[in-house]
Amino acid sequence: CFFIVENEGSIGFSYIDTTTHEFFVGEVQDTPCKTHLRSILLKVKPVEVVYKREHISKESYNLIKSLYWKPQISPMSSTTIPRLAESIKLIKDYFARFTTPEIVQRLIENAEMDLRTDMLKSEELKVPYYFALQALFISMEYLDCLHLSDIVIPKAKYYLHDFNLEKDRKSVV
Repeated sequence: CFFIVENEGSIGFSYIDTTTHEFFVGEVQDTPCKTHLRSILLKVKPVEVVYKREHISKESYNLIKSLYWKPQISPMSSTTIPRLAESIKLIKDYFARFTTPEIVQRLIENAEMDLRTDMLKSEELKVPYYFALQALFISMEYLDCLHLSDIVIPKAKYYLHDFNLEKDRKSVV
């Protein structure tokens, strides 16, 4: 599964390889032609792409629809993504019974350093890893809907997919 959250050229994504229990999280600033998203999708070749209607551009949606292997495209409910502080709290809640993976802990800590309670939503979008954390939240929410969160989340190995480090698919921060 590949999960996407997008706003004005910033794309957060996460994807899960359920056969190896590898969970990747990343974020890119994309071009209007969606060059980076296309490259990531061509590398990952997801069987399913999950998104929330309010958080994907028409260009990205059309790109996904035009992929030659025709992944299943699954919209999630039309509820909006919560504010970042709430998403972080919910991510922490998912890991409450398990040890939070180091990469997830670092993403949260980096975001929390810049997060203030009085922030406007537009300011929140500039917090480091905002989109990556939101994509991680959506993936956990989706796994929960499928009743797979208790199986996949604690057993997975987590990696930061750094688009700028093209030498390796798995880059642990």
